[in-house]
Amino acid sequence: MSKWDYPGCEQRPNTEASSERKKRRTKQKRSARFGGPKHEAYVRGLPCCVSGARNVDAAHLDHAGAGGTDRDAHTDNLVPLVRIMHDELDLRTKGKPWDVRVRNFGEKHGLDLFAMARVVTEGFKNNWPAERVRAEWKRFGGR
Repeated sequence: MSKWDYPGCEQRPNTEASSERKKRRTKQKRSARFGGPKHEAYVRGLPCCVSGARNVDAAHLDHAGAGGTDRDAHTDNLVPLVRIMHDELDLRTKGKPWDVRVRNFGEKHGLDLFAMARVVTEGFKNNWPAERVRAEWKRFGGR
């Protein structure tokens, strides 16, 4: 029984208006949460954080398909990787939790990928050029 079914309660709110408000709120939350195509385009414009090569993919460090939380939506888990490195990250430790997979990949290549992803996000928010992002990566083993 809903709170509107009790005697003496107000009328039900206009469901059409409330659904519009809910859609607007959801859209606002989503836009604040999701990196979206602009963020991914920014990441694709950066060089690979492992090899320094161009023509990269925006690789998610954590996503629900890899056993992580639904952080696909968050911007602070994207790093630029060339396709072969992206495949290695996704397939190298298949069946292991996402955080172990990313940590193993980072240890193999001498990188702190989570810190590098935060630098990428900071660069996107502040519209840094690729050279500045690369300079910041050097602290975390990036090229």
